[in-house]
Amino acid sequence: MRLIQYKSLFLNEARTKLKELEDLFLQLEKEPNNNLRIDQALGLLHALKGDSATMSFLHMANAVHAIEEFFLTIKHGNARLTPSNSDNLFVIIDAFRSNLQHIEEKDI
Repeated sequence: MRLIQYKSLFLNEARTKLKELEDLFLQLEKEPNNNLRIDQALGLLHALKGDSATMSFLHMANAVHAIEEFFLTIKHGNARLTPSNSDNLFVIIDAFRSNLQHIEEKDI
């Protein structure tokens, strides 16, 4: 199957998910123990990971998977969302956006 025809849809969806994640991260910065927001972030991360893997953007899928794993440790009480972690999440969002820009410019 030729996935190039879905690239534009993927990019639009991924950018929407990243904006939603960024908004959730802002909320979690104020309420780091908000389980509903953590679950919402996990759902978005899981969807973005799956979309990336389906499109064979494995670098993106693996990076998103690492953040998803971090949120799972928070959900299960084995880690906390600290101010330093929150700062890093925004850096990661920027890195994901750069990755999407690279994907957009590259033919697959």
